Amino acid sequence: MDRRNIMSVYAYFDNRYEPVYDALTSFRAFGRSLEGQLIFTGNWVYSRTDEEAQKNQGFNPVTEPEVYLSYLRDAYANKKAEFGLEAEFGETFTLTLPHASPSPPNDPYDFYDRFRFEGSIANTKSDKLAFAHELTRGPVFLDLAGWTRLTELIVAWRVPRYIWFDSYLYELEGRIHKHRAWGGWLGWFPQQIEVADLPLGALAIPVGPGTLVASQQNQLRSEVPAELQQSQKVELALVELGVLPTQEDLIRASPPQSSLMGTK
Repeated sequence: MDRRNIMSVYAYFDNRYEPVYDALTSFRAFGRSLEGQLIFTGNWVYSRTDEEAQKNQGFNPVTEPEVYLSYLRDAYANKKAEFGLEAEFGETFTLTLPHASPSPPNDPYDFYDRFRFEGSIANTKSDKLAFAHELTRGPVFLDLAGWTRLTELIVAWRVPRYIWFDSYLYELEGRIHKHRAWGGWLGWFPQQIEVADLPLGALAIPVGPGTLVASQQNQLRSEVPAELQQSQKVELALVELGVLPTQEDLIRASPPQSSLMGTK
């Protein structure tokens, strides 16, 4: 698989005040909703050290929340002591899930998927859920049905302002409006979008209160210029509809609220 075709997923939410333990509890609920879904058939694992990562060891942040919270507090205290951080303890959580296939002994990171939630520690930034699929070899990770299901799980957990499926390929070779958040193949919008308003061949899939837009049925491929052109046509149509956000709009909280700080 061409590494340029690998996608990262970013879901942006209105920021909201939550004490740390409440935010962690909510994130654990999202982790549970993923168990047994799609290719997420392993157990959640969080490795505290490189040695644990090499052995695919660690603790389960979904079933051991107190261990996770203690680890986060210790990690923050160490960073504060080393770098003199002045900010209060904020909400940043990571779920790491290995594939069903075991990792090769010296290459554990190639077979992991990571979901990372970042709660705003400043009232000028959105809350964000980031997904990184780190299997760099083999076939395409998820087809359209799989990405649609993942979108459904995210929206069921917490309705986003936008979900950006960011393609490294499109970033390099295709994006017309560099400041806007269109990754070439997919994007979830909180608005209802009709397929008739999109170029021929594009899809509009209702998911929750909004719409997952796909420029085509299959994932964008680097070796097919016509697919790149199709993605650009969809990008222009979304801009014309007035629904495609800028990256600055996504990062900025809307509406601004109290910062996400606190402890149990």
